[in-house]
Amino acid sequence: MYQKYAPKMLSVCRYYIRDLQHAEDVLMEGFLKAFTRLHQLTYLNKFPGWLRKTMVNESLHLVRDSTVIRRKYLKNSVEKIDY
Repeated sequence: MYQKYAPKMLSVCRYYIRDLQHAEDVLMEGFLKAFTRLHQLTYLNKFPGWLRKTMVNESLHLVRDSTVIRRKYLKNSVEKIDY
């Protein structure tokens, strides 16, 4: 299943995440979640759409977390300059 769906799912991840390495990490996380929760899927013919939704959610999760981390980093890295 991985070989069949990985190229398409990587393009889904790359839509949200421009960096290839981060997109590949999200792809792996998404497949891990999908394979561990495969028993929750009621109809196997809905697997491609369900997998795509998983990849989109994982991508958005990384984007949200990155934004929060970036804000915290920028907030803490601003130094007070006294004149």
